[in-house]
Amino acid sequence: MLAERANEGLLTDEERDEYEAFINASDLIAILQLKAMRALDSNQHA
Repeated sequence: MLAERANEGLLTDEERDEYEAFINASDLIAILQLKAMRALDSNQHA
């Protein structure tokens, strides 16, 4: 798994790029989920 190899410092340059892209995508998804939850909560209290 990429995360395990990253923690051990064993990633190739290509794997590191892939892992960083995965982390960035995960961060973006988390932000979008938070915004969606806030929008839904706002609509329920309106």
